[in-house]
Amino acid sequence: MTSLPLNDDLEMMLLCAVRYAIGRRTYITGVVTSYLAPLCEKLSTRTLLLMKTDIEDAAKTPGGLGMDVDERYWTRFLNDIRFELSERNVDT
Repeated sequence: MTSLPLNDDLEMMLLCAVRYAIGRRTYITGVVTSYLAPLCEKLSTRTLLLMKTDIEDAAKTPGGLGMDVDERYWTRFLNDIRFELSERNVDT
């Protein structure tokens, strides 16, 4: 497998993947969150904060994160983001 360097453009694409997948009721939620969770420590603080905000905003609307299974994926990923931000001593 070829590894891509993480840069601003790739981080923007990953953020777009999150925004696309939020609220979808398909397998894509699991794909996106499973792919991104191990990358949390490599993502910029800015990207993590944007993802966190997007997920939290979607969660405010009933069904905003998708079905129950989707919500579990997003909650797990959100916890990963929050953990990484706390490791960086970023107030959230």
